[in-house]
Amino acid sequence: MKNTLYFNGIDAFEKYGIILAEGAISALICPAPNKSYVSVNSRLADGRKYIGGASYSRVDERTLSLQFFIKAKDRKTMFANLEGFANDILKNGEFSIKTKYTTDTYRLIYKSCTQMQDFNGTSGKFTLSVIEPDPTNRK
Repeated sequence: MKNTLYFNGIDAFEKYGIILAEGAISALICPAPNKSYVSVNSRLADGRKYIGGASYSRVDERTLSLQFFIKAKDRKTMFANLEGFANDILKNGEFSIKTKYTTDTYRLIYKSCTQMQDFNGTSGKFTLSVIEPDPTNRK
C-alpha cells in the first residue's frame, strides 16, 4: 500500500491511511474533453462552418469523482488521519495526485467530499469531487 499514492508529494497511505479505490485510476487516465469548436451558423449558407477544424482543438477542464479508502488501527487514529488530510490537503483547495500506475502528476482543485460510506470506526470509503483545470499540465 505504501508508495502507491501521493498527495502533494506525501505518501497518502503512510501519513493518512488512504489508498485509491479501483475505479479511481480509470477516472484519472480518462482523456479530457475538447472545448467547443468556434463556428459560424449563417442564414446565408447551408449547414454550419467550423473555423480551423482539428488544428484549433483545445482541451477543456474536467470534473472527476475519485473514490478512496481510508484505514487506521483505531478510532482515534482514524479521526486524526481524517482531520490531517482535510487540513493538509483539502483546506488549501489545490493539490496534486501522483500514483505508481502513471507517470503523470494530476493538479486538482477540491470541490466536495461525500459522506463516509461503510464506516466502522477504523475504515471507510469516500469520494472526492475535483476539477482538473488544465489536463495538459501533468508533468
